[in-house]
Amino acid sequence: MDYFKPLNMILLGERLLLYENRDYAYSSKEIHTYPVSTEETIGIIKSLSKKLKPWQTFDTILFIAINHLPHTYMSRKIMSMISTFCQHGLCWVVADVITFRRTKDYKFSVRVLATIASTDLLVEQIIKKRFRRRRPYIKLIRAMVVGRKPNSWSFPSGHSTLAFVGADLFARKHKKFRKLFYGFAALVGFSRIYLGFHYPSDVLIGAGTGIILSRLSEKLANLLGIK
Repeated sequence: MDYFKPLNMILLGERLLLYENRDYAYSSKEIHTYPVSTEETIGIIKSLSKKLKPWQTFDTILFIAINHLPHTYMSRKIMSMISTFCQHGLCWVVADVITFRRTKDYKFSVRVLATIASTDLLVEQIIKKRFRRRRPYIKLIRAMVVGRKPNSWSFPSGHSTLAFVGADLFARKHKKFRKLFYGFAALVGFSRIYLGFHYPSDVLIGAGTGIILSRLSEKLANLLGIK
């Protein structure tokens, strides 16, 4: 079932055309991007407000605002590097290895790896396939995309979920650096919108899901006596 059917549309000028309702994901080909003028943006907002629910309109407007921030060569490179480094939670696996070499905390290290792996599996193979939300560039031709398009569904953001599950795990273990961990996770989420891959709601729900799963892993570790 497509829970986001009202957003399955592509904007061409002032016309809103319904996208064909399909049950499979889309190709991963590159697409062209171009700047949008203020007048065009206002037209997009007016059109969306007539067709979508308030939260969907706000979600799309916020996406456009972030996605159309200035894109320089350096900003694209930095955001792409951050996004790529955290794919499937790789950044936290690296952090876990470094931390283990210094602390030799075997139990925490195993919990991090197990939580990252199970979260990735849960989001990519279960939750995304349940909701089947299409990516912003599938619905909005005005979306600016940097890099290769992912061949997966959009909701929730896997990068954001894994970024925050890792950030919460490390922040609760090393409270002195919690702002650094959460700040980095927020930057990962921001990069996914900036690069054109996710709506803000994908990122926010992903962040919340990641924190919840982190706390659940901690409770499970306490029950098993392996904290």
